[in-house]
Amino acid sequence: MQVRSTQAVTITVTSANAGKLVGLGAAAPASIAYSVNLGGALLALTAGPDTFDAPAPASTSGSNHALLLTVTGSPGLLPAGQYQDVLTFDIIPR
Repeated sequence: MQVRSTQAVTITVTSANAGKLVGLGAAAPASIAYSVNLGGALLALTAGPDTFDAPAPASTSGSNHALLLTVTGSPGLLPAGQYQDVLTFDIIPR
């Protein structure tokens, strides 16, 4: 994830489904947990928003922060279909 800023920022990440991919259509109401790692920090989204403090960038080009999503639940017995969540990223200067 690239952030263009001239100063340090706090990135707040919110999951619409508390860190779960929720089944749509025929897959409803099944869900499966996943984790979010931003800039090397594991975010806890099950209890609400979590934050990542990004340092000031070295140049006006901004800074890059690795974003990794990993399915942590077991999909073995879940019905096939589409699953989704919506993540919201709020970036606030510090």
